[in-house]
Amino acid sequence: MFDLVASNAAAHRLYRAAGFKEYGFERRALKAGSKYYDELLMILPQDTHRNLHPAIDRTKVRSLLITAVGSLPRNVCF
Repeated sequence: MFDLVASNAAAHRLYRAAGFKEYGFERRALKAGSKYYDELLMILPQDTHRNLHPAIDRTKVRSLLITAVGSLPRNVCF
């Protein structure tokens, strides 16, 4: 479970391709300086990693997620 800035379309596509689902939206959730940003709340259902398309390299997706997020929650399995 995590959130990302709603305007970050590349990250959003990456997470959806990896099986993450949106479960919420927070308007003006993040303030940087005087500017506010909306955030998408996303989660990876527990059985998603078993149902990924065979063409998706799980190791590469995991590596991309760690690079983008910094770490993976304990309940995310690949």
